Amino acid sequence: MDSIAPVVRKFTFIVLLCCIAALAFAVRCHRVRDVFIDGKIYFLDADCYSRMTRARMVSEGSAWTIRHHDFENWPQGITAHTTAPLDWLIVALSKVCGRGDGSVLHGQALDLAGALIGPLLGMLACAFVALSHRSWWTLAAAGFVAVSPILVHGTSIGRPDHQALLIALIAAAFALELRMLEKATRGAAIGAGMLWGIALWVSLYEPLVLFAALLVALAVARPTAFRERERWWGWAALLAVFGLSVLIDGWRVALPAPELREAFARWKLTIGELNGANFTAILRWLGAACLLAPLALGVQWRRPEARWLLCLLAATFALTCWQLRWGYFLALIFALALPTLVEALRRHRWIAGVALLAGLWPMAREWETALFADDLRTVRAKSVRILEMKTLRAIAEAQGERRAGPFLAPWWLSPSVAYWSRQPGVAGSSHQSLPGILDAARVWLAPDEAAALPILHARRVAWVLADSPERTVPTSATLLGVPPPDRTFAHDLATAPRDPALPRQEHEFFKVWRVP
Repeated sequence: MDSIAPVVRKFTFIVLLCCIAALAFAVRCHRVRDVFIDGKIYFLDADCYSRMTRARMVSEGSAWTIRHHDFENWPQGITAHTTAPLDWLIVALSKVCGRGDGSVLHGQALDLAGALIGPLLGMLACAFVALSHRSWWTLAAAGFVAVSPILVHGTSIGRPDHQALLIALIAAAFALELRMLEKATRGAAIGAGMLWGIALWVSLYEPLVLFAALLVALAVARPTAFRERERWWGWAALLAVFGLSVLIDGWRVALPAPELREAFARWKLTIGELNGANFTAILRWLGAACLLAPLALGVQWRRPEARWLLCLLAATFALTCWQLRWGYFLALIFALALPTLVEALRRHRWIAGVALLAGLWPMAREWETALFADDLRTVRAKSVRILEMKTLRAIAEAQGERRAGPFLAPWWLSPSVAYWSRQPGVAGSSHQSLPGILDAARVWLAPDEAAALPILHARRVAWVLADSPERTVPTSATLLGVPPPDRTFAHDLATAPRDPALPRQEHEFFKVWRVP
């Protein structure tokens, strides 16, 4: 019987983990009606369409790696900082999704893969966190990853973004690093090093900062770790993978040109994830139990893992207060800390369980707002958004069929129009497209056609997609650092009389103009 008990425990653990992973997938599909509309697939962010354009180029055999984007900042294009791993993952998944010929989504295998990649990576993040400790409380940590609003957002359905891949990679890397605080082994160190190397391949921003924070936390928690041979094997693996990434994708770091740095600071104001998170938002992501985390870890200061976790919590909390995008990794560190927090009350663990459940109240309120916001204004706004996206897609596909040529559109719409029309756009959603974004802003704020046409001709624009001036004018004024003019070319495009010979649509959101 003694030999059977460990097998039963392991089997029970695996079954419960599979249930939590299934919950994670289901929760990340809560916006499925915003993604699957009338048998077609739409993505949630502008960056997603740029990613899917890259994935389509790989899928169609244009190139295995893509260093230059000519579909944004036309005609110069950009040398992309985006890298290949997520492109390859989406294309590989599309081969699996494309096997169901009888599906209503037949012919949209690539889009389906892009829609599903986030939830699948979220499931993997849950599994990695669950394997970070030798304790049943890791299931609670995995459950937290499954339902934390910020982690759900980062790995949501319809959001094929590099942050989803980073969440899974860094969850696995931190889980191995935490296990190595107990006992460093060569296999675990090499695995962690390879994960950090791939994360640095995906992005040289968040993983680099987090790895530096990891080294500082390691110096505080266990200074002797730097003399362990096993860890040197891991760091050698990191350098090897990163070196391979440079050979494949090239060096991607480039500072903005001096004339663009001021504009970059203004552009950041229009990007939500580049602004700081307030403490109320953090409570909704982590629950009220996060208030006890510093105290519970401080009580266990003599334990290396407690010191390590406290340092990383402090670092990611400060980064999240600076930029909201760090909230994903703050939530991951908090999840990894949950079993250690429970150890602070190891004589009364039921009290810890009750406290953790009670602390989820702010998170529950966040989910209530997300799932049951059925007031008239919210329902109407969602209906309008769906109609806008369907109209935009119809315009873009029609322009693509007639090969209308390069276009100018508001930067937040340009990636989706480029994806659906297969035509290059002047603007884009990345900071590397700032020259095109600024030229688009100058067109919208131009006083008249005579001032706008030279910019359009210099950019070799064939057609213009005009959006409501209530959206284009304030955003353009912010980008250019000027007060919004009372009358602009954007107003002229929106209010010009329509051709009475054309059929009037019930919902008209955009106007298309040919550039003479």
